[in-house]
Amino acid sequence: MRAVLRHLLSARHMNFKVSQWPGYCLAFVFVFFFALSLRQLIDEDVWFQLLAGQETMRTLAVPRMEFYIYSALGEPSLFVGWLWGLWLYLAWLAGGYTAVSVFGALVWGAIFAIGAKAIVTLIERDVPGGEVYSRKAVLVAILVATSVSFQYLVGRAVLRAEATMYLAWVVAVYLSAGIAKDEQRRRRFLFVVPLLSWSLGWLHTTSIFMVLLLVGHLLQAGVDAMGSPQAGGFKQFARTDLRAWLLAIIAAVALPCLNPNGVE
Repeated sequence: MRAVLRHLLSARHMNFKVSQWPGYCLAFVFVFFFALSLRQLIDEDVWFQLLAGQETMRTLAVPRMEFYIYSALGEPSLFVGWLWGLWLYLAWLAGGYTAVSVFGALVWGAIFAIGAKAIVTLIERDVPGGEVYSRKAVLVAILVATSVSFQYLVGRAVLRAEATMYLAWVVAVYLSAGIAKDEQRRRRFLFVVPLLSWSLGWLHTTSIFMVLLLVGHLLQAGVDAMGSPQAGGFKQFARTDLRAWLLAIIAAVALPCLNPNGVE
């Protein structure tokens, strides 16, 4: 009897470790890429973004006149990514350049952690025995290959507004895992991705990528429907889901225009 109880407790302990492993892995991915992304402020664009954030804070409005280039002072100008610059400036107010570096590292740590979570979710849903397979795949695919290539990109990535596009992209990819088989997850995906597109209109100029992502998934959903006659095929898809997909795409195109810089 004691042997049986010992075996059950051991199995329960092992299962606890198995269930907790992905969480530990994602935490490690976050800390690893957070450490890799702690950089000095050497990119010239960072200084301009900080100045744009300072000007936004000083005037409590999005800059619409040139305030930085001496030969064009006072002329009409357009400052894209002004909200990212404001975030950097608020970080600087909180803790100087060290806080700005930490802020940039936090964003990139989150990007890779969410990306790793998306890979885990996809593997668990699509690969037989994926829960076991994911423990090896995440470390091999994310930590080895990506950490090496990231070293060549980090100078043009950390502390730049483009980071918001990557963050929005990995969130959308994570939400898209399993949407073909999960109606609730699909509704969440179609609602959140246009909002991500809207947020990019305030942070950067890459909202078009969210539109392309939606179009790609729409095409895939149509192909899947044509290959599933038992579910009603494409006609059933056209009567039920197609309208939601088209509305999401239209929203992802239109919402980014609702920002302080307007359609431009």
